[in-house]
Order: sequence, then C-alpha cells, then structure tokens
Amino acid sequence: MPRIGRSRSIPFLAGSVAIVALGVAGNTGFDSPRRTIPALLLIALGVAGVTSTTREYSTTQLRHTAKRWWLLAFATFLPYALATAPDSEEAAAVGDAFAGP
Repeated sequence: MPRIGRSRSIPFLAGSVAIVALGVAGNTGFDSPRRTIPALLLIALGVAGVTSTTREYSTTQLRHTAKRWWLLAFATFLPYALATAPDSEEAAAVGDAFAGP
C-alpha cells in the first residue's frame, strides 16, 4: 500500500528547495546590510522543510534524489553561464589562474 503523505511530499520538497534558493538569491541580490537575517531565516526554513520531507528516505533514495537535483541545477545553469560569460581581460586572467596544474 503506498504511503498517503507521498503525493504531498514532492510539491512540499520542491517548495522547500525554492525557499532555500530565494534565501540565497535575497542574500546576494540586494545591497543592504539588513538582508542577511531574512535570508538566513529563509534558508533555515527551506532546509527544515527539506529535512522533514526526506527524513523517511533511505540512504539510496537520498543519493538518487541528490543526483537528480544536481543534474537539474547543472542543466538549468549551463545555458545561463554560457550566455552571460564575461568576455574581458579580467575574466581571461581569472581563467588563466585556474588553468594551471
């Protein structure tokens, strides 16, 4: 018999991850010293939601879920990174610093 709470957990998990992302974006997006506390509260709220949703998962399920989220994040970020890559001497200097052995 399937778990009853399972159908609600997927949207709740996605919402919790979105709250964490909102907290991270709020902390990096605004130029105000008052942004840190609300951003940390959003991140803590989102992490609490993720933890409460996944506390019943086995280690294998957590590993597979984490791989899927990382692949989704990479696939989402790659076009953005390619489209907005800086084309300047400073960017080339940073790239050269990381290109070493």
